[in-house]
Amino acid sequence: MSLEGCGEHLSTSSHLPAEALASCLRRARLYLDAASPTHAYELLQPIVSTSIEGIPERDDRLALVSCYLESCQALRKTKELRVWTPVLRDLLQSAGSVSAEIQVRGTAVLAYILSESGDYPSSLDLCRRMGPDVLAKANPQTAVLILIQTVTPLMRLGNLEEAEAKAAEALELAERYGDRVLWGKTCGQMANVLRIRGRLEESLRFYGKSEQLRRDGGDLTGVVRVLLNRAWLLNRMGLLEQSHATFAQAHKQARQIGHATLILRSALGQGMLAGRCGDWPEARRLLLSCWRMARRMEMPREECLSLEFLGEVMATSGHFGRAHRALNLCRRLADCLSPAGDLVVECYLRFSLLACAESKWPRAEKAARNAIDLASQCGMDWEEAQGWGLLSLALESQGMNDKAEQTALRAQDLLRKMNLGQKADLVSGWRHQLLQANMKTRASEGPSGHFERLDFSRPKPKGAVKAAPKGALTDAQTSMALNPIWNEIGLITGSLPMKRVLEKARRLAEDGAFILLTGETGTGKELVARGIHKLAGRRGRFVPFNCGACPDALIQSELFGADAGAFTGATRNRRGLVREAEGGTLFLDEVGELSPRAQVALLRFLDRGEVKALGSTAIHNIQLGIVSATQKDLPQKLKMGLFRKDLYYRLAQGRIDLPPLRNRLEDLALLIRHLWNHHGAGSALPKGLVEEAGLLVFREHSWPGNIRELDHFVRALRLRFNGIGNGASFDPAVIREMLLDSALKPSPVAIERPSRDRVVSALAAAGGNRSRAAKMLGISRQMVYRILR
Repeated sequence: MSLEGCGEHLSTSSHLPAEALASCLRRARLYLDAASPTHAYELLQPIVSTSIEGIPERDDRLALVSCYLESCQALRKTKELRVWTPVLRDLLQSAGSVSAEIQVRGTAVLAYILSESGDYPSSLDLCRRMGPDVLAKANPQTAVLILIQTVTPLMRLGNLEEAEAKAAEALELAERYGDRVLWGKTCGQMANVLRIRGRLEESLRFYGKSEQLRRDGGDLTGVVRVLLNRAWLLNRMGLLEQSHATFAQAHKQARQIGHATLILRSALGQGMLAGRCGDWPEARRLLLSCWRMARRMEMPREECLSLEFLGEVMATSGHFGRAHRALNLCRRLADCLSPAGDLVVECYLRFSLLACAESKWPRAEKAARNAIDLASQCGMDWEEAQGWGLLSLALESQGMNDKAEQTALRAQDLLRKMNLGQKADLVSGWRHQLLQANMKTRASEGPSGHFERLDFSRPKPKGAVKAAPKGALTDAQTSMALNPIWNEIGLITGSLPMKRVLEKARRLAEDGAFILLTGETGTGKELVARGIHKLAGRRGRFVPFNCGACPDALIQSELFGADAGAFTGATRNRRGLVREAEGGTLFLDEVGELSPRAQVALLRFLDRGEVKALGSTAIHNIQLGIVSATQKDLPQKLKMGLFRKDLYYRLAQGRIDLPPLRNRLEDLALLIRHLWNHHGAGSALPKGLVEEAGLLVFREHSWPGNIRELDHFVRALRLRFNGIGNGASFDPAVIREMLLDSALKPSPVAIERPSRDRVVSALAAAGGNRSRAAKMLGISRQMVYRILR
């Protein structure tokens, strides 16, 4: 009987010849292996729609139901899944003498269905029943499938050590088997495990390999899955623009192939990012839609994630009652899925965020500690770092500054271990959103608005006599004593975040580590490098070298020296800056500008500590400290292959991210006073310049040039007021005019459309004033509205 005649035969009889059934099953298996479940479903549905009792062989019945359910799961046929999943379970329990190949494949299908429905313990128990003796009798491809299905419940239940071991075993088998799609699946599972464990760079590499293998094998559904996972990883690394673009790409491809599950997951990611970027109405719309869709499709994990992100959006936008309802429902679902898994950790983090938004600091502290403990048990470093960040915020707001400082350093150390910087600190973004929402609500409701509690100011101690004068430093700012060396070199600060940065620099300097300083132009990287040199107690000189200002052909001779006649123009022997800095510190400014050739030469010196001048045979052993600095995004250059990874890891034994001036505006009074006196004595500060009314004008400016821009502005301000005489009063309108004149205005041709994140940051710096934010960004007010929409 031909395959085309199967449907006609079934209409009159429930018996199907064994040969025709075997042909149907082989063909359905080919469709499923080729990631084409629709054709498999259309082929098998007429067969299973009649009674399968007429099929005498157990192997055939089990293989038929397994293939049919695999196609139903891929197509989210919930009604069929509800009917046939118990049938598959019963067939497996009464399998008896069924062949190992069919038994293992059926077990893999059932384990996947249970895992997708959130029943992780049952899924794991089912996979563990397939011992090594059974797997040895099955095909290598089938053995890999059961190992892949074992990894997911292990991850969800928090057993990451075993999950990584199983993923590695599956990866080895799949590579040996040679199926590119299967190999791509195992790479993707390994990447998922590494992402949860906080090894993000490794995870990114495995995602790239998985995408390539699946694309080569024609698995378009698998490609979309990898894109989604990579988008979540980019979000975790703090790269929101790249994450948004990847989610959009995944959503587009998911709609093209008509995969409902992947459409839901990509929309969920877009809703989460809308909330992180401050577009709360759009986030609420998307997440509510995802929640309803997940309930309709019976996908409890996606339902739980929708509620989790919805609670986050409600908390940061000030709708506390809705946030409580969403998070309580999320917690109940998470407990049902896995009481000690990753979803519960995420719930604890959002409960702590909500308590922070309500200024219920003891409750925030308790929830943060629960998240830290559970994340530590599960090996979830990224979640643990966010828990330490929230705990630091709760402790600081209760006046426990020393403990807050220690917990903040724990968070920074965990992020540094994962090669992540401030962009990946989710807590900082939450705090910014809460303050921004507080500012907008105050403007619309007045001082008596319910959102007043988002001020993050600590409660006043009992018996407080009176408030500190305007412009004075708070207890939190003065609680940490800094080494006097920072004042000696002219690095003045009173802000707690900057003090933490300098304290970290002191510890790294005393450890003798090679240090990489990152930050925008003008943030004081060279001053910090000089301070590190002094704190390290080195007897040699501090020798700066700007890698971006030196021609590529001369970098090696500048660094390592050259003998006379080594090249055209070398008329005398040069020692080189490395030898000049012997026993001291070599400061490599703009190290990201080094050419590949110069990177190789520098790496060779760092590995061996040996210097050989150009044209010379003499080798010198040199001991010195190295501090590097860059305003470039070196991790991005690493991914693009423009900077050597081995050189990066040697230079960044300790990494310090310097905050821009707009993130430490509390230092403005100190800095203006210091810079005014630094440019010469003889005239007093204009009256009111460093009081609240005067500082308000300075806070309106975005300071793209940071401290260097402020220095030039104070110099110009001093020249303007020198002829007026001591004690002159300043005029805010004059200051605003000078700030506008000093700002760099790009030509219309050079204006680049800013990202949404930049617009949101500018709005926050401008106090919600869209016209002022547009001036800061050099764009029109209409463009600000368009970008926000």
